[in-house]
Amino acid sequence: MLDVEWVALSLIPRLSGKLFYTLLAHFGSTSTIISASRADLLAVVGVGETTVKAIHAISLSDTENALNLWQKAGVSCLTLGAEHYPHALKSLEDAPPTLFARGQVERLSALALQECLAIVGTRKPSEKGRTLAFRYAVNASHQGQAVISGMAYGIDAAAHNGALGVEGGFTVAVLGCGVLKPYPNHPHGLTERILERGVMLCECAPDATVSVPRLISRNRLISGLSNPVLMVESSLEGGAMYAVRFAQAQGKPVFTAPIKATGNQYILANGGQAMKL
Repeated sequence: MLDVEWVALSLIPRLSGKLFYTLLAHFGSTSTIISASRADLLAVVGVGETTVKAIHAISLSDTENALNLWQKAGVSCLTLGAEHYPHALKSLEDAPPTLFARGQVERLSALALQECLAIVGTRKPSEKGRTLAFRYAVNASHQGQAVISGMAYGIDAAAHNGALGVEGGFTVAVLGCGVLKPYPNHPHGLTERILERGVMLCECAPDATVSVPRLISRNRLISGLSNPVLMVESSLEGGAMYAVRFAQAQGKPVFTAPIKATGNQYILANGGQAMKL
């Protein structure tokens, strides 16, 4: 039975997984959190007035109605203890209390950390970068690895396409928006093919639109699902470097491709390795 209180709390904007678990440890249950007084909530480190107002504004009936609509649209709601919640993410201190997924969701429970390769990089790669991303994904898929990326244009799209080009290849697209509003709109049916043979995953409401904070935050999930992380091509200032930094903080090995971009050079200078085909 889906815990509507749990989901309602996890959907509060800017209430991190870490704060969610802090509240749960402090109050003992989701129902106690929701019914707690302003003073009791403010006594918890990290809780401010905005969070208090958001908790007190929760409508469980609205959440239940939304869940019914999302499930009718083919969305699976995965709370932390759910069968198909990816095991690799459970070890993160800010693991999403709830994930939403579309596609071959049952395959998420079978993912093993050592069998997942994250492939990330710039939205505007060189032809070499695009080709390498595709080839790395093909090789990983032939070895039985799942390819994890963020479904952006450029390197991400090449990685997903590479995985889907192999019979039995499996890919997970971690979104910075809701799984019912995937962004960006890819040509050649990539979105549909991911849903048919892979999974789309997000930690925000399924109908949420893309935002910069969500795009940044999803990188910790890309790295959290994977071991290792391969950054194919990026400038030092590029968005893909967030995945690299999250991977380093999580103790994951980071690899890069033989491309003379500033992000690639940073990785090599800071303990990363070049990945061979």
